[in-house]
Amino acid sequence: MSDSAEATEYGAYFCANPQCVLHVRAGDARVRGHGNWARLPDGRTVGRSRYLGQLLCDLCGRALLRAQGLA
Repeated sequence: MSDSAEATEYGAYFCANPQCVLHVRAGDARVRGHGNWARLPDGRTVGRSRYLGQLLCDLCGRALLRAQGLA
């Protein structure tokens, strides 16, 4: 990954879905740490990836794919 792409991802929301509890950025008051894994309030751990060009947590990404008939 290029330095500029890495900087963009580092500053990005963990999940681009504004309805998601993981629509937060590293450095937000209620966020500890940074990276590609997050722990939900219920204790589940989820990752994130690009789904149809959007950086989403795996829960929202799979829901998007199902809604598009791709999963």
